[in-house]
Order: sequence, then structure tokens, then C-alpha cells
Amino acid sequence: MEEEQKDTEKRFFERQLVIFRIEKEEFGVDINDVREIIKMEDITHIPRTEDYIIGVINLRGKIIVVVDLAKKLGMPAKERDKNTRVIITEFEGNTVGMVVDECNEVLRITGDKIKPAPSTITKKIDSDYLQGVGILEDRILILLDLGKVFENKDVDYIKQVEDQHSGQPEKKEEKKKVLIVDDSSMMRGTLKSYIDADKYDVIEAGDGEEAVLKVKEEKPSLILLDIKMPKLDGIGALKQIKEVNPKTVVVMETSVYEDETKELCLKSGAKDYLKKPISKKQIVDILKSI
Repeated sequence: MEEEQKDTEKRFFERQLVIFRIEKEEFGVDINDVREIIKMEDITHIPRTEDYIIGVINLRGKIIVVVDLAKKLGMPAKERDKNTRVIITEFEGNTVGMVVDECNEVLRITGDKIKPAPSTITKKIDSDYLQGVGILEDRILILLDLGKVFENKDVDYIKQVEDQHSGQPEKKEEKKKVLIVDDSSMMRGTLKSYIDADKYDVIEAGDGEEAVLKVKEEKPSLILLDIKMPKLDGIGALKQIKEVNPKTVVVMETSVYEDETKELCLKSGAKDYLKKPISKKQIVDILKSI
């Protein structure tokens, strides 16, 4: 029964990926990590720097460090041509331009199509960089975890290069915190992928009791709260959360829409009551209101 539930969750879980190519391999990164894709521009080369850093570009007034992703992954770098693209990525508050051989496709993939990376892949690319592979008929998509590809030391170095060429480093506003509460890790992952990590810090909890503790510790501005959970359900957690911080915005989420439950949630202080599956637009609209 538990395995059937996991299979159902995997089929429900869907990711939208930007697909690109390096040599003969196809890669995918989450579309929410991609700001835009541009053609090769004039790059200001930087001497005496890490070999995978090509230089910097000025993209509408912002200095962005550009890296050769092939070199960073330990793959042979190809000579650039008319198909070469720079993917402007944003992950964990960091912006980096990645040079790839080609990038012209976006596709959706469900969780049941994502498998662990086979040894034929991990022999060529560090397994720490991988989230797995997507299997689509006769295609294998290598799914990258950009937060692992660019480790803390890389990010620090890239920021130094960026600051040196920006003149004045950008001031970052303090991020608002969003707490996602759901006993399904896949649902938490889906909702998290809808939230701009550059603007919001996302915290997670797997049940109502943990959620109440997180509210006390983290003081989130918004809580996305599932109703049916172990230990303490969403309605019970909502009442306790409102006692801890009455001003916190709480949006309830449920698989089964019931008018009576909706009325109870709204009377208990919830801002809204949403039925799963929840779209990215719904989340974006909620974030605009806090």
C-alpha cells in the first residue's frame, strides 16, 4: 500500500526542465533556476582566474560572471559556434551565466520518469552534481543540481570576481520566509520550486507539530499548510499558529475540497483554502499579497 502511494506521488509530481546539450550529452535544470537564455555576447576575459571562468558580461547594467559549464563538469569544451548559448541561472540567490553547446527546448517530466544516474554517467560526471536522470523513450536527460555544481567556495570566488568588476556590489533586501507544511516531500518540493529563491527563504515541515515549532523559531511571513497530516493536522496547527503569531498569513491546502472545512479554516484565521494540485500562478499571486 505504501509503495502504491509513493508511485502515485511520483506520477503526480511534475518538473519543468530547460534542456541543453554539451557534446553528445543532454542535460536538464529546473526552469525556475533559469532567468533567461541568450546568444553569446562579447565577454570581457579575466586573466589569472579559475580555468572554468571565461569572464564577465554586462547584461542590462548587471555584471554577470560567465563560466564554461563543460570545464566545470570535467568534460571537454567545444569551440563556440552559432548554436552556443549562455544560460543565465539563479540558484540560492546567486546569478551565473553558463556557456553550453546548444539550448532550445523546455519540457515537462513526471517523477516516475526520474531514476538514479547509472554508472555510465557517474564515470564521466561527479555523482554529487546529479539529481538523477530523466528517462524519456530513447533519451536520457542528466539532471543537474546547480547548488552542488557550484559549491560554496565556487560561489564565493564568483562573487569576488563579480564585485571586482561591478564597482559597487548590489545591496540585498532581507528575504521574507515561507514555511511549507506537508507530509509529502514531493509536494513540498513542488511548491518550493514555484517560489523565487532570490526573494524568499523557504522552510519546510513534515507535520503540524513541527510547523508550530518552526513558526516560533523562524517567524515566517507566509505558511502553506496541508490539512491531512500525522501527529497534528492542519486545522489544529492553524489554531496554534494563530496563537503564536496572529499576523502570519496562512493558506490551507487540501486534496478533498469541503465547504464545511473551508468555512472552519477561514473562521480560524486562514487567508485562503486551495485544492490540490496547486499551480505556480496561485503561489505567485499569494506571494504578491504578503
